[in-house]
Amino acid sequence: MVIWFILVAVVFTVLTVVTFFLDGLLDSVLPDLGGDGLLSSTSLCAAVAGAGYGGWMGLGALELGTAGGLLLAGLAALVVLAVTGLALRAVRRAETPQARLEDTIGTLGKALTGAPAGSPFEFTVPHHGHPLKISAVAEHDVVQGEELAVEEVVSPTRLRVAPPR
Repeated sequence: MVIWFILVAVVFTVLTVVTFFLDGLLDSVLPDLGGDGLLSSTSLCAAVAGAGYGGWMGLGALELGTAGGLLLAGLAALVVLAVTGLALRAVRRAETPQARLEDTIGTLGKALTGAPAGSPFEFTVPHHGHPLKISAVAEHDVVQGEELAVEEVVSPTRLRVAPPR
């Protein structure tokens, strides 16, 4: 059973790194469940990896038996989820503060990818003289290259856009 905890720990550690660097892309597949990073794909992968490491320690190093290993795996997952979620919250707030994104409301930008109505897509909008690439949603089907206006800041990583009026 130790080998399964090792396998889970290693695989989900790699997934944690991948989800951290591809955060905007993977959160369109696995959306943030709330808490501004607390239940994102990155923090959930890190929690599962933490469970693997906790179980590995409980069964292999501390020889606590199956019940003790599973208990330590659960505790490790909760601790790692909290730490990773809080760290992601701090990183995301430093990257794109909500107040600054509100400056983009009314600004025209372009869809970098297409998406059906209500689905997230990559969007670029000028922001303080620089192009800002961010996730966006629209109430209509979006085609690549379509010019859209920012209507609302949905979250620190997502805007709501619509055709210009």
